[in-house]
Amino acid sequence: MKKILSFIVVLLLIVLGLFYFLRDKEVEPIVAVGGNRDTHGCLGPAGYGWSEEVGACLRAFEMTPDILKASKIAVDHVGPGYALTVVSFNSYEEAGAYDIVLESGEERSKQTVYIKDWKVQSVVADMECFDSPKYFAIQKSLAPNVGSDILVKYKTEANQNLPCAYVLATSDFEIKNVDAEYFLAFTDNFLVLDKGTAPSPRGLVVYDLRSRKIAFTDSYKKPVVVAGDSITYLSQTSQKPTTQNCPNLNEYTSNGLGAVIMSKVTVDLLTLNKKELGVTECMATQ
Repeated sequence: MKKILSFIVVLLLIVLGLFYFLRDKEVEPIVAVGGNRDTHGCLGPAGYGWSEEVGACLRAFEMTPDILKASKIAVDHVGPGYALTVVSFNSYEEAGAYDIVLESGEERSKQTVYIKDWKVQSVVADMECFDSPKYFAIQKSLAPNVGSDILVKYKTEANQNLPCAYVLATSDFEIKNVDAEYFLAFTDNFLVLDKGTAPSPRGLVVYDLRSRKIAFTDSYKKPVVVAGDSITYLSQTSQKPTTQNCPNLNEYTSNGLGAVIMSKVTVDLLTLNKKELGVTECMATQ
């Protein structure tokens, strides 16, 4: 019995010793900005971290010296950007020949950089298409520049199949890029766009596709939930952040970040009535 008690006492002393040892260790805090992204925009939960060598987010465990070199060439060519990420790559038997696929921004617009003999040959931006019972949108990325041009086609029937090709017809509605716009969603007769190059809060723009005019704008944080003629999201408020409504305020400011108070709202796009739902959130900003 005495041996058991002695063993328990020794074990407790070891645990206490480890606690005080680890407590005194200084750990640099990682501040998430805009959800699961860090200050560079890297998606940590997906295994991405910031690489000073390349100047982009990447999965270090996937990299070999030659892929790192090719990735840096690609990143130097397209230029820096928030959440610029090396998401995939291909290498070929020919020396210095690679395809580097990059994503950038919270909207995760893609572009492929083609490299041969360690020199960039071309950059191809992605085309994305979005369907609804009434409308069909083609989004053409303007990478390596920010934003996209969006072409909306008006369907004659719900099951109409349209090609994913950016070809302007007389009846189409074309929205040319002005402030880095990106497609978010269709909801009934409305088109919801994201706008901006910075982390959240970003610009929210809603077009009425019947009048082809902007019906509503706001500053928001993802996600946006659409239902019928209404949208629900976190909207930026004019409330001043304090330690009462923003418990992590001191942590944000000590890391050189700002803070804003967001409020969950639902907007009826037919009446433009904006209703607060009683849920608030303090988020860090750059």
